[in-house]
Amino acid sequence: MGGGWTKFLPNIPNAVDGPTMKSGCRADGRNLIEEWLAEKRRRGGNHSFVDSRESLLQVDPKTDSLLGLFSAGAMNPKLGRAESSTEPELKEMAVKAVEILAKNPNGYFLMVEGGLIDDSHHRGLAARALHETIAFAETVQAVDAITNSNDTLLIVVADHSHALIFTGYQKRGTSILGFGSRKLTDQKPFTSLLYLSGKGSSGDVPRRNISADNTTAPDYQQQAFLPTPWAMHLGEDVPIFAKGPWSHLFVGVHEQHYVAHAINYAACLRNDTLTSCDSNDITA
Repeated sequence: MGGGWTKFLPNIPNAVDGPTMKSGCRADGRNLIEEWLAEKRRRGGNHSFVDSRESLLQVDPKTDSLLGLFSAGAMNPKLGRAESSTEPELKEMAVKAVEILAKNPNGYFLMVEGGLIDDSHHRGLAARALHETIAFAETVQAVDAITNSNDTLLIVVADHSHALIFTGYQKRGTSILGFGSRKLTDQKPFTSLLYLSGKGSSGDVPRRNISADNTTAPDYQQQAFLPTPWAMHLGEDVPIFAKGPWSHLFVGVHEQHYVAHAINYAACLRNDTLTSCDSNDITA
């Protein structure tokens, strides 16, 4: 589930007779949505294709397969999203996925990504990034509420950090999206949040005076130090949180690739490597 239905449809005018979907950008002429539906009909079982929040919420959990595409490209950020939007919330997609997958007696693997956190940071839009982080936190809470930590391993981790900088010495009560409390050598105001790199940089010219800016606006772009077309990732360690069976495997400091191996060990996903299912003398 997510956005990007243009990648599934051919670049043919009115390829689909739908309220929003008309044509895509595929040059090979393939309609992957129709191909998916045809394959599911051939295999039998219950399946659903949905393209709106309303249709998603109506999907019966007894459904075996679900494809949801809710926007032409990336889904719209939560902050500033129109009330008339037909896109579901991240937590609604995650909860529906769990309801469907939980029927499998052998368990399941589900990955949920708050991809707009990364996208917002790349654009230097701190307000949007923070609201997307809240949406992701709400998603984790919602999934935790409908699963059992006795048989479900829940992991929360980032694949990298970002160039967002929290400047210090702000007065108590200062908005995280507001101005800093101290004077700089150029006597111009600065925001509590800045970026190390990105489009917000002034480059070689003097830093712009932002005293009249509305720094709380959804599309406000924080100032940056390095002039780059896209805010870059950083390289420091990121935290990983885990709850449930074998969650102790994620304690401490690990290389990033370790996470996948630990998930495989805990969930017994592969038959060609040692897993917890082979360790009869070890308990979770």
